[in-house]
Parts: sequence; C-alpha cells; structure tokens
Amino acid sequence: MKGSDLLDKLENLDPGLVAGAAEPPREKARRRGFEWGGLIAVAACIVAIGLPLLLTYLINGVTPTIEYGPGSRQGSTSHQVSAGDEGPGGGDGLGDPQKGAHKGGDDGPTATYSTYNMEPQVSVMGYKDYITWTRYTLDEQYCAVYPEGLPAEEYFKYNVQGLGAIPELWDGMADMEPWDSEEADEAVSDFSGLLTESMKYTKPTISADLYSEYQRMSIQTKCGISWRSDGSDSRLTVDICEISPVDAASLAKVTYWTDETVAIFPKDNMGGQRIVYAMGGLDSDRCLYTWLPFTGIWCRIAAGSSVPVEDMAAILDWLFSGPELLGQIHPLASYNPEVYPYIPTPKTNDYAAPIGGTGAGLTGRAGQNQNEQKVLGLEISYLEGYDGRPLERYAIDRLDSYEGKDESMGALAGLTRDEVEKEYSRQRGAMGAERSSDVYKRDQPMHYTFHFTWDDYYVTAVFSEELTADGLWSFLQQLSGKETATGTDAYTAPLLAAE
Repeated sequence: MKGSDLLDKLENLDPGLVAGAAEPPREKARRRGFEWGGLIAVAACIVAIGLPLLLTYLINGVTPTIEYGPGSRQGSTSHQVSAGDEGPGGGDGLGDPQKGAHKGGDDGPTATYSTYNMEPQVSVMGYKDYITWTRYTLDEQYCAVYPEGLPAEEYFKYNVQGLGAIPELWDGMADMEPWDSEEADEAVSDFSGLLTESMKYTKPTISADLYSEYQRMSIQTKCGISWRSDGSDSRLTVDICEISPVDAASLAKVTYWTDETVAIFPKDNMGGQRIVYAMGGLDSDRCLYTWLPFTGIWCRIAAGSSVPVEDMAAILDWLFSGPELLGQIHPLASYNPEVYPYIPTPKTNDYAAPIGGTGAGLTGRAGQNQNEQKVLGLEISYLEGYDGRPLERYAIDRLDSYEGKDESMGALAGLTRDEVEKEYSRQRGAMGAERSSDVYKRDQPMHYTFHFTWDDYYVTAVFSEELTADGLWSFLQQLSGKETATGTDAYTAPLLAAE
C-alpha cells in the first residue's frame, strides 16, 4: 500500500474507536462458585496444631492431657463416676445434691504432658446397704512419680471441697492423762520441729494411756493463726493406738460427706508398704488414717483447715520413720525389722489375712544380737475365718536365739511336694483318730501346725482345718517366690474388714 493510500484510510477511521484503543483493558467478569481458599487455610492451621501432638503420641507414647486454668487439678480432666450419678459432680445418690461438688478453675485449656496418666482410679465404695462414697485410689505408679514424696495436697484435692467443719472427723479417742516423762519431752521437741514456724502453734502436749488393755496416746497442739470463719477447726491432733478405736460405721459417716483418697506407695527396701487413707478437703477439716506396716499400729492425723497440709504430710513421714515414741505403744514399733520380707501378707500370699486394722495383730521380742538391736522373734495372729483363708498364726524366730523344740520339716527351699503332702496326711489322720477316741472333740475345731526353716529363721505356721494339701503347697511356694500371689484385697481390707 502506498503512503498516500494509508493516509486516506486513516482519515476514514471512527474517532471513537481510536479513543477506546487508548484506554487500559478491562478485567473479565468472574463467575462466583464454591470458595476453596478459606477451607484450605483452616485445614493448614489444624495440621500445624495437631501434627506435633500426634507425632508426640506415636513416637514417644506420651498422651497429652488438658487441664483448665491455674486452679485446676494437676494432670486431671475429669473425675466423674458413672454409677448412677454417685460421687463428685452428680450428687451422692442419697438425697444430697451438693455432695461431691468439686471446684475448679475455668481460665482456658493449656496442654500438658505426662509419661504416666496422672488420673486416680475411681470407684464407689459402700457400708451396709445405705452409705456410699467415692474412693480415689492413687496407686503405686501414681505415687512413684514423686520420688521425694507425694505432695501434701494430693491427699485431699480429689475429695469434696468447701465443707468447713466436720465434727465427726475427730471422734474415737477418749480422754487420757498427761504423759510426763523424759521420753515425752524428747517427743515434743521432735514433733515441734516438723511444724511450720510461722503458723505460731501452741506448745504440743502428749496424753497417754499405757497401762490398759490397748496402749494409746495423743499429741495435741493448735494453730495460732486461724484465717477461716466457717467454723472449721484450728486444732492439730495425732492419735496413736495399738488398735483402731474408730469403727467402720463411724468412718463411713465421715467418708459419706467427704469422699476418700487412698494412696498406695511402692514397697520400701524392707518389704513394708504404706497405705494412707485421706478424708476431707483442702479447705475443710481433714485427716489422714494409716496402719504402720506389719506392726499394725493405728495412726490418725486430724487437722482443721487452717493447718497447712504440708505439716500433716511431715508428721506422717515422721511416724513412718519409726520414732522412739512409738516404742511406748508397741515394743517393736521403733525398729525397722529385717524380718519384714519373711511375713506373709495378702499381697504376697493368698492364704494370709491382713494384719493391721482387722483385729489381728503382731507381737514379738527384741534384743541385742551381735552388738546390734535385732528383732529376735515375731508372732502374727491373723483374723480367724477372714474370707475363708486358713492361716491363723505365724511365728518366726532367729535360729541363733531359738530355744524351742526342733520339729522342722526341713529348709523351705529344699522341701518337696511329696514330703509336704506326707506331713499333711499324717496330721489329718491324727485329727481323725483323736476325734474318734474322744467324743467331746468331735465338734471342736482342730488345727494343722507346720515347722520349717527359712534362711536364718525358724518358722511355725498354724492353719485351720479348711487347709488342703494343695493349699499348703501353694502357701509354701508363694513364700519362696516360686509361685506368684494374686494380691487378694491388700488395699481395701484394713478399712472395711470391721463390717
């Protein structure tokens, strides 16, 4: 095209088209449909938060728990009982809708991690057919998480809170005369050193009754700083008795209102095991019950809400350490006998009834042996007829101080089943012959008595007639550790056997 022709063509163009060509291009109208962008962003956030928790669980086996607010229970999310609205949070099932109403913070969730599920085992306990309460069991694994000792608040934080005064909690010990002696002065000094100085306690006093059928004593003091106005007590009382002066019905009345926490500690290096029962809350009258291992001495630490829970825990540890004061109640209580591992208990032998708190008890003698204080002999009287378990009496004496007749079947480790069954059959035949020759003995109970040696000890075991040959062999196998016991009711029997 020639230049003149191009100019002629341009002159014929529409000016509107030229102006439109100079404008910037317009965006195309988009059709609105389903929006994926927002959902993708939300999904990304969920993955970012949840993936670390999932990986932690899969790799380390650690379960995350959620606790609500700084006032909540450590490592715990719920303590509800599913048995008909009984227990915390749902009334007690006995016409009291407020029983079990625990308080907790609600300041928002924060994730915490624990290598052990720090939840108590929750169960519903009962007395007769008309009283129930919730029990929180802190088992051996729970308590083992705290190698320096269970924190004091753990005993009470799961129980009912906000009850204030609980008068029934103090029942059980009658009045006694003041105990004036050098031993009492030393005990007062030791006891005072356990208490928080800033609480301005009064000087402790000790009352005792050491000459009646059952020895008992009580240490009393009072917190000088009482900060509550709800009628709860500021007293601190430590009661010690050879047997429990509080019957099961009285205990049930207290636990009905407060619920109960049971702490079960791992065995110590002597084979003894602490089992502690706690009643009351952090902000009310409260108490700790226990029976000292093997000697079965009953101890109760009762305190008003003004008394720090740490002081109660310190006193408990003091009692378990075997202070000389306990020797006034039981001659062996201030010892840590080496014979403990040689005593059958429900947890180590299924044929033995519990010792402490069931009416059964332990007696013995101690003396000097190779310039050291040693327990020379123990005799345990088990509760007869307890759940049909046949062991009635069990005695152990050091071989180097035993002066009785040697009737031993032999060493425990070397006994054979044939030897054991032969001795069992001999005694069973003797029982039948005696009954046949004496009409008055036909309806009288008779007993099996077996003797054997075990390491450095001479053992005598007495059983009821319900014993079988298989049962005797199993008893001996469990003593030697060749057969494992099932651990019959080792935790609950001390409290409930009185029913």
